[in-house]
Amino acid sequence: MKKILLEIASKYGFSIEYMEIGKDDHIHLLVSASPKLSVTNIVRWLKGISVWRLFRECPELQNILMTNG
Repeated sequence: MKKILLEIASKYGFSIEYMEIGKDDHIHLLVSASPKLSVTNIVRWLKGISVWRLFRECPELQNILMTNG
């Protein structure tokens, strides 16, 4: 997950200064970005692209999330 998030940040021109991945289902990030980038877009990129890549790499996660919803 860390690698995926860092790749997304690099691609879209912002940096992740601090990252903590919790043992449950959450992640804490401290992001540094130009004022030209909106917080909304940064969150959308991080959430949307990371979940798409996780489901592509580990399709069984999709089934687990759908049954445990």
